[in-house]
Amino acid sequence: MKSKTLWTLLIAMMSISLVSFAQKPTAAQLGKVTYMEGKAEVLTGQASTPVSINSLLYANQSIKTAAKSMVEISWSNGSKTTVEPLSSYSVSELYSQSGGQALAQSESVFAGFKKAFQAAGESKRVEAGGIRRSKSKVDSLPAIDQLYWKEDKEITFDEASAFYDKGDYVKAVWAFKTFLDQKPMNEMAKYATFALGHSYLRINNQVKARELFEQFILKYSNDELRTQAEAVLAKFPAVH
Repeated sequence: MKSKTLWTLLIAMMSISLVSFAQKPTAAQLGKVTYMEGKAEVLTGQASTPVSINSLLYANQSIKTAAKSMVEISWSNGSKTTVEPLSSYSVSELYSQSGGQALAQSESVFAGFKKAFQAAGESKRVEAGGIRRSKSKVDSLPAIDQLYWKEDKEITFDEASAFYDKGDYVKAVWAFKTFLDQKPMNEMAKYATFALGHSYLRINNQVKARELFEQFILKYSNDELRTQAEAVLAKFPAVH
């Protein structure tokens, strides 16, 4: 009886060890979490592990963020990527496109876009009621930090643009995504889409940035901004 009990305990311990071993990453370490807000998890196969500061990230994993959450990853190649709320990415895919020069090499394109972006926003406000009313409307917007994560609130183009103009690109991603989800046919949607792609590039999420500019070219094939989108895409590293 005693022998049977010992044998049962031994089998149980071996099972726990095997499960633990199976859940350990066996691929190369690519980076680690250096900042986060809210909640996120790392998936290794079917196993899920909560993310915390200094969590190590491996090539065979994926990372998933919850609502009202973000994660900053420092990669082994010296670059950083920010993962926005309610997102899921392959760690290896994020890493593989993290070290390119797409942002630096395309900043001249975005400088031209920002002028067009600001002019379009001002023109829209003038059409809505004149320059004086436009100025009043902008000045009366809530503090933009009060808008962040307000999932049940309708986000206007002006409110999303406030984050973008301020250079708060993580929040700009959230705001432009929300605006486009709520008003996909809005007259300012093309500017919001282009700015969203730029915002993703600024947080070094080249996976989503590439996807946005490819979508832009397809959707706005006859638009004057298409040439600029193509110029940005030309700077991205080749996908293998």
